[in-house]
Amino acid sequence: MAAAASSSARIPPLIIVLVLVLSAVSASSSSSSPANGTGSDADLAALLAFKAQLSDPAGILANSWVANRSFCHWAGVTCSRRRRRVTSLSLPGTSLLGSLAPHV
Repeated sequence: MAAAASSSARIPPLIIVLVLVLSAVSASSSSSSPANGTGSDADLAALLAFKAQLSDPAGILANSWVANRSFCHWAGVTCSRRRRRVTSLSLPGTSLLGSLAPHV
């Protein structure tokens, strides 16, 4: 009998999904009004929503993903130099657990 799929899964396979979501947010931000600025607010919101869905037993995100630091300096987050937008997220070995919302 095959093991049932758990509602909590290790996050690294889901990193690709988050990058795609951030890309979609970036594309929709850049196609909207120029008053929108750099879109970094959308990136911050996406990262915080991602963090809220996770269990972080080792405290990796709790200690690094804090409001008083630019998200471009958070653990695992890489940003473009010119636009300060998230270009990738890499969190291998962090033992994060959780699930992504169905709309992601």
